[in-house]
Amino acid sequence: MSTYLISNRRTGKEGVVNLQASANVEGGNITDDYLPEETDAEELFLMWAKMMMEKYPDGLVPIRWGVKDPQKALYEWMPFQQHQPEWDFLTYFTWPVDVETGERLRWTDLPVMDKLWDEEHADPGGFIQSYTGWKPSIYQPYLYLPALLGVDIKKETTIETS
Repeated sequence: MSTYLISNRRTGKEGVVNLQASANVEGGNITDDYLPEETDAEELFLMWAKMMMEKYPDGLVPIRWGVKDPQKALYEWMPFQQHQPEWDFLTYFTWPVDVETGERLRWTDLPVMDKLWDEEHADPGGFIQSYTGWKPSIYQPYLYLPALLGVDIKKETTIETS
């Protein structure tokens, strides 16, 4: 993992960060109300999938991207994404520059963080990767839910959560 030099645009203070991309799948924060020892990844996935199919009948669930340094309290929205927020990383910080090479960060080269839901991890939305094994590619704008469910949305589908 590369380290990058950034400066705070407001204060001018410089810092070194290890950045990773963080996928935030719509509705993934359902995990806020649960703990892994009480509710497993499968149960959460099925609850979430039912809600998302009702909200997005075409099966396209939006993904918003953040950039984070896992060792520091640094998290901002990634620039240049399809679902662009009003502000992003570059609103607050200068363009990251690789400490070793001096080259500017290519955002598509950032590693995508694993998000998990198990005995050791309680990541928001982590139930998706833990249950299905799926993790998005960097800047992927949507999760196509029928592909994870193995269903054809042109046919009548029901998701049971018993």
